[in-house]
Amino acid sequence: MSVERVAKTTSYNYARKALREAANVYGGAKLLAFAKQVVEGVNEGWNDYANDAQDVADVVRELENGSRLHEIAKSAVPVSHHKILELASEDFLLLITGPKVGLAFDGTLTPVGLAAENLYQLASSIAHQQLRNLESEANES
Repeated sequence: MSVERVAKTTSYNYARKALREAANVYGGAKLLAFAKQVVEGVNEGWNDYANDAQDVADVVRELENGSRLHEIAKSAVPVSHHKILELASEDFLLLITGPKVGLAFDGTLTPVGLAAENLYQLASSIAHQQLRNLESEANES
């Protein structure tokens, strides 16, 4: 099966699966919408590269080695403090848990800065998982 066909037939199913998983893990409607935005971004990236790629490995390589997944994750994180706090209100650990990698945004150790970094790491994790889901489905076909 061609990469293009896999992208068209599976991205919807995997998006639904990823959103169900996100709902179970992250709970609230705002965080679920956040997860949905990330999943849709990965699906769009997959479809963009699938049209020109020779095989699945090329698509994955383009998304991982380029900055596309980073851009998807970073663009999902809101800029305003109000929006960050709205998302964090659904999971207070985002406000108090230190990020695993370090502070990439403005470097402040405030709850909003921590929440923004944690949201980025969450988005990055969702993006990589969605890419693995799409890759797995494409390889199985």
